[in-house]
Amino acid sequence: MKFLGLFLKVFAALLILIIAALAILFATFDPNSYRDKITQIVKEETGRDLVFENISLSLFPHLGFSLEQASLSNAPGFSEQPFLTLEKAQLGVSLLPLLKQDLDIEALTLYNLNLNLERNAEGAANWDNLVKSATTLSNGNTTAVTDATHPENPLATLGSLQFAGINIQGGQVTFKDAQAQRDMTFKNIDLNTGTVTFGEYFSVAFSAQTQISQPALSADINLTVQAMVNQDGSYAVRNVDLTTNVDTTDTPIKTLNVQLSAPTIELHAAQNSLNIPNVQVNFNAAGAPEASIQNYQGQLNLVDLGGNLAQQNLSAKHLTLSTQLQGASLPEGKANIDFSTVPSLDWGKQTAELANITFKTLNTQVIGQVKASQLNDHPKVNAQLNLAQTNLRTLLTQLNVTLPNMSDMQTLTQFKANINTDFDSQSQTLTFNDLTVQLDDTTLNGKGSVAQFSTPVIQYELALDKIDLNRYLPKPNTSNNTPPAVQAPEFAPQEVEINLPSEFLRTLTINGKLKIDQLQFAQLNPKNIQTTLIGKAGKLALNPITMDIFNTQVNAQISVDATTDTPIYNVKTNTQNIPVGEVLMAFANTDRLSGLGNINANLTTTGLIVSDLKKNVNGEFKTDLNNGAIKGFNLAQSVREAKAKLSGKALEASTEPLQTDFSSLVMHATVKQSVLDTQKLEAMMPFMRVNGLGQVDLVKNTLDYQVKATVVNSDKGQGGQELKELNGVTLPIKLTGALASPNIALDLESLVTEKAKAEVEKQKKKVVKEVKKQAETQLKEALKGIKLP
Repeated sequence: MKFLGLFLKVFAALLILIIAALAILFATFDPNSYRDKITQIVKEETGRDLVFENISLSLFPHLGFSLEQASLSNAPGFSEQPFLTLEKAQLGVSLLPLLKQDLDIEALTLYNLNLNLERNAEGAANWDNLVKSATTLSNGNTTAVTDATHPENPLATLGSLQFAGINIQGGQVTFKDAQAQRDMTFKNIDLNTGTVTFGEYFSVAFSAQTQISQPALSADINLTVQAMVNQDGSYAVRNVDLTTNVDTTDTPIKTLNVQLSAPTIELHAAQNSLNIPNVQVNFNAAGAPEASIQNYQGQLNLVDLGGNLAQQNLSAKHLTLSTQLQGASLPEGKANIDFSTVPSLDWGKQTAELANITFKTLNTQVIGQVKASQLNDHPKVNAQLNLAQTNLRTLLTQLNVTLPNMSDMQTLTQFKANINTDFDSQSQTLTFNDLTVQLDDTTLNGKGSVAQFSTPVIQYELALDKIDLNRYLPKPNTSNNTPPAVQAPEFAPQEVEINLPSEFLRTLTINGKLKIDQLQFAQLNPKNIQTTLIGKAGKLALNPITMDIFNTQVNAQISVDATTDTPIYNVKTNTQNIPVGEVLMAFANTDRLSGLGNINANLTTTGLIVSDLKKNVNGEFKTDLNNGAIKGFNLAQSVREAKAKLSGKALEASTEPLQTDFSSLVMHATVKQSVLDTQKLEAMMPFMRVNGLGQVDLVKNTLDYQVKATVVNSDKGQGGQELKELNGVTLPIKLTGALASPNIALDLESLVTEKAKAEVEKQKKKVVKEVKKQAETQLKEALKGIKLP
């Protein structure tokens, strides 16, 4: 309809130019002899060339006009194709009724009208100079076109009107829009009207075939309507019936049939008012073969649509849209959508609003409102939407979404959301002013924004009160009454590719904060979790990451460098006073080590697949533990057993726990290509001091350590009193095999050697002592008989 209005506007401009040319013809009564003069006037007024084969006039009793084989050239800067070609145009007016101010016009007939409309990339159109020229003639006199802000009623001066109508046969209109990169063609245009008389309805029939390039579609348009023109300048339309059949290949909809009806349309030119009590649109669409929706049926109703055309405002009392969908992806193959609102448009103020929005589908309801401003310049939109509480589990099930197995089947049953958002088209910014999302017993609040969509700039501040992730995870296997450990994600196979969106990350700028008051995961219950995500030009970092857990505060940071073809990942942590035993129980379900201390790590890796990430770990690792134990073996008991074997004595069964206590354990290590190389390993135990070196292969999960334990003089702790006689002896210990359950071996041969050396040294000292004592005795005896002078 908008395009039809444009066509009529251009046609009216051309008609005014033709009337201007007729004024000259009437003065001469020899139109063809003035061919050059006519074309010269058109050239001066429009800058275009008018060419025609024949023009004829009749003066009495009808003022008649006939133009044959005419063409008008295109505007400068556009294609060489003529702007307009016309096979024949006819129009006549009865002269005698004009003496009584009655207007009796014969039908305006146009044969094979071809109109070529164009708009360039800058927005200039090839009809702009025609519309401008039509308002003012070359002699400075204005035409009958009046300013819309000062409407006049030229019909009031007429005694009567008798217009036989308009007849356009075989017309075609093309519109090439370089700015929108879209071509439109209306062909086989037929327009016929009945006789136009004041106060009486006349029929209008219009049909055309339409083709559009973007998206690719074709349509058949058929319009019938009854219209009435009143002498007071008011207009009325009734029985509007518009039928459109659309075929398309570029959209999920293959065919579309639209039927529009409006029983009454009232248009008052003097008051510039429009009133349509009811508009009804019925539509039926078929989806493309591959589309998930195969059929759309629905109805749109507008109640009391009206407004002031001079002030450019329009509103409706109510708008409702009801749609029925059919498709295999829908619950039971069908779904209903109901939408209602109160729409209004004020183009003078550049504002629009959809008030009292209600949207319902699949037991889900959204209410709210949408407001827009600065429509003609840089539109701004504000939306306030409220999603009423719904059962998300039921909704996803209806949509054939397979949910993962969850421990609690009552999850996802309570979901609602409120959002207040603004969109600014000039800055390309979408702002979330107030966001609230509730899922079961969890509430998320916050705000954020997204700007510059081509190179996104994202900011957010989000706060989550509490969430129990165990409810959303599969139920753990607790048949052995052992608390479940935190399950690390499984990557099978390990050659799976990590699809990091590197190109997108290089365009992204992000600064966001997330706070979680309380989180439950396995047996972990971290609190006061805070993270800050900062990223720019391919480099992102979660720094810092803090949380209260294990009766201490964990500090860490994670970063990703996606500026290269192979991303680089880095993890750092600096945590004080962490109970290692609780951590191992939580993450590995093992208590092989206990103690309270510090853990520092700075690890980097790179790769495109999981196995590469495991192989390329580099960095350093430090730990300093106090008052703990290494569980799984009792070093004191192993030494006692070795001592018993050396002495050939039987050893009583031990009642001590299978663990080795320590007061201090310090380890410094470097990691190179996933091999941890210990630079320092020192442990202080109740009866010995331990030093060691070795390696851990993090890919194979194996270790190879040489540890030397030196017995110290102690009568406390594990076997201190029993091992006094080994004081000073160094015991070599070897740890090999799987990291989770290493083989621990005490080198008895070395122990025997060390013991023998100790015995030899002891005997040597004893002999020396006895010899020294004997020598001293002999010397004293010898000195008794010596008298000094």
